[in-house]
Amino acid sequence: MHRFLAGVHIGWASLFAWVVATIRWQGVLVYFLAVPIFLGGVGRLVSFARYGIPGPAEVLLASTLLVFVLSIVIVWAHSTALRSRRVPAAA
Repeated sequence: MHRFLAGVHIGWASLFAWVVATIRWQGVLVYFLAVPIFLGGVGRLVSFARYGIPGPAEVLLASTLLVFVLSIVIVWAHSTALRSRRVPAAA
């Protein structure tokens, strides 16, 4: 299971690198990457509420916070890139 997830994460990392390099030209793909990350964080919170936080709690809480921050930053960076692309030239 760990090898499978490591392969999935390596694939996601290469996809993220490509999207970051071409974020000004990306559309819905950015949201297809951000939404599963956000939902993964929601799943962690549900698991913490139902079963408790396993140790080390600080690491798991910090990584959960990072998941939420990362998904918000992805959407913010994409919207900023789109806005900067639409700025009309000054006359």
